[in-house]
Amino acid sequence: MKYRFIFFTAITFFAIKANAQTDKEIIATAIQKFKEGHKAEAYHLMSPLTHSKYFNADAEFCMGNFYEEGVGGYNSGWAQLHDDAALAMKWYKKAASDGNADAMAEVGMFYQSGRGETKKDEKEAFKWYKKSVEKGSSLGQEFMGDEYTFGSQVPHDYVEALKWYRLSAAQGNTLGMLSVADMYENGRGVPKDEKEALRLYTELANWKTDRDSYGVGRAAYILNEMGYSAGTGSLLNPAEEIKLGIDACSSTQYEKGFQLLSKNSGAAAMTDTAFGWLGYLYDHGYGVTEDATQAFNYIKKAAANGNAVAANNLAYFYFNGRGTGKDIAEALRCYQIAAKSGSPDAQVTLGKIYRNGEFVAKDDTMATEWFRKAALQAYGWGQYYLGLAYRDALGVAKDDAKAQKLFGYAADHGVQPAKALVYVNETAAPANSPYNNGGQPQNKNNNGGGRLVAPSYTEHACITCNGTGWVTATDRYGNTSRQQCSRCNGTGKMK
Repeated sequence: MKYRFIFFTAITFFAIKANAQTDKEIIATAIQKFKEGHKAEAYHLMSPLTHSKYFNADAEFCMGNFYEEGVGGYNSGWAQLHDDAALAMKWYKKAASDGNADAMAEVGMFYQSGRGETKKDEKEAFKWYKKSVEKGSSLGQEFMGDEYTFGSQVPHDYVEALKWYRLSAAQGNTLGMLSVADMYENGRGVPKDEKEALRLYTELANWKTDRDSYGVGRAAYILNEMGYSAGTGSLLNPAEEIKLGIDACSSTQYEKGFQLLSKNSGAAAMTDTAFGWLGYLYDHGYGVTEDATQAFNYIKKAAANGNAVAANNLAYFYFNGRGTGKDIAEALRCYQIAAKSGSPDAQVTLGKIYRNGEFVAKDDTMATEWFRKAALQAYGWGQYYLGLAYRDALGVAKDDAKAQKLFGYAADHGVQPAKALVYVNETAAPANSPYNNGGQPQNKNNNGGGRLVAPSYTEHACITCNGTGWVTATDRYGNTSRQQCSRCNGTGKMK
């Protein structure tokens, strides 16, 4: 029995030792994953081991970063960790007290910005920056450079700032590298040298490690702003300029968008989207003097490439004689093309034309089918007009229940006429309700006392993700990722 006990004790000892060694190895692997930019994997490995005796200062710094920025997405394979500035600061302080120099810099940044529950204190921030640079932190060196460039604790001194930025860059810190390039571009602390700035930005844009960092993304953006390709440092080709022009228009930088798109309007790389934007800019006078004829010409080119939105817009131009002669037959043909290509706006317009018998024989059945196609795309006006069709038995059998449901959908999409038509009779509305006129019996919309409501979605495509189930999320650095739509939980249908 004695030997058996000793044998059991020995086995238990070695098992514990083996597990301890495994914890140590896992934590080391997680830290390496973090340094390589695989933060979600690092968190997955590290988070169960925060109470391990092997959980060191570097791991504590990682936990601070996880809570500062959040971790993972809906498809990461584990629960998403939401950002929490207060917890981030606690982990950074623990890591700093255990000797992690970068954590000291982060603690300083929290005091600098007053993030979370941390009270803003620039003097305290500077103390932490000094501690971090004394231990050689590249992040602290970057922040110290910022102090000499923008801060309040030392006199502004670009030469001194450049010294700190170079020290940070020499350690491979992408923020330090970005700052050095910026100093050359703007002639701060060094003679202005755009060629050297271009070389540095290009080197950073092609950085092999930490590809997802803010510094790398920002360098690529600046190169594009300067008119250079992020990949090669060479001048942008027409296709790249056209893409940038479209992006500029999408972000309402209309002057820049017009400059890039008009410059390349004759290029083979022009797309229907690019032509459509040029038409839009001329039509509204954004970034260029309003010119209906030019708008018509560019929208016509966009429509010729099969763009449904452009075809719908072209129909409007023909229908109203804007920028061209009025041509109802051509307008109807364009509306048909746009509607068949999926434009819900064109589908509703055609539905109204058939319902009213304008320029075509009146056809309630055809009108209702076009309204239905638009409604099935979660288009509010399509839902509204389809609701009217069910209420008034136009092309379909009368069905007040379906009508009410459709009016509710349309109301939730902001269609004002639909809001006055949605009601239920079971619950009394407040006297001050804008939709029940105090519950007076003569109010036909609520039968004298019903509470107007918009029913929840059950059948239609999600308006957030357009029925795809996916959305694009952007973090604070401008990096984008594809995530499951939270509004419909990835189903593509509204609940």
